Amino acid sequence: MPEAPNEEDMEPDVLGLLALVLGVAGLLLRNRYFAWGGFASSLMAYVNARSTEADSRQGTGSVSFTLMGLVLIYVQMFTVPVSPK
Repeated sequence: MPEAPNEEDMEPDVLGLLALVLGVAGLLLRNRYFAWGGFASSLMAYVNARSTEADSRQGTGSVSFTLMGLVLIYVQMFTVPVSPK
C-alpha cells in the first residue's frame, strides 16, 4: 500500500520560484531592485533547502544566476562610455 505524502514533501518552493522570477526580471529589465530581491530570496531558499545533491545544485545555480544579474547591472558604473567619432 503506498504511503501518504507528508505535508513537508508537498509544499512548493516559493522562495526558489520568487528568486527565479526576480532574477530573470532583474537581468532582462536591468532593474537593480528586482535583482537584489532575487538575490536575497535565492540565498534564503538555499539556506532553507534540504541537504540533497539536487537541491544543492539548484540553489547554487539560483544564487549564481542572480549574482550574474547584479554584476551585469553594476558593471555599467565602472565602464567608460565610448562616444562615436
